[in-house]
Amino acid sequence: MKTSDLKKVIISRLELLDEAQLKEVLLFIEKNSAKSAKEPATRYSIEDWELLPAWQQKRIEKANISLDDDQEGELHEDVVEKMKTKYGF
Repeated sequence: MKTSDLKKVIISRLELLDEAQLKEVLLFIEKNSAKSAKEPATRYSIEDWELLPAWQQKRIEKANISLDDDQEGELHEDVVEKMKTKYGF
């Protein structure tokens, strides 16, 4: 089944739920997406920006802004290259 078909089925099922059930589903999704964000299944490179979780994108953007303001730190691209070299990504 395609991802788009799965999403349609999920949405159709969600529309049948009452408020309490929707809150349970939301709690389940938030709990499980937090786990997956901590332990990504995908190895990604700097070129795969869209694969990064939103929280990680925001942190990188914030770090880049602080670097632009002449604060201490290393550019994300430099850190990624070091990680690739060290861990073989």
